[in-house]
Amino acid sequence: MFESLEHGNSFSISGFVIRQYKILKSTVVGKGISYVGSNIIRKW
Repeated sequence: MFESLEHGNSFSISGFVIRQYKILKSTVVGKGISYVGSNIIRKW
């Protein structure tokens, strides 16, 4: 029982970390795209 509980906790923690990483990555990518787009518009 303890082993399965520990495995479940580690799985939920890893899932949470992956979810946070995806959110961070999406925001960083969005900021990068907007930054590059504004630079391109400024150069024109």
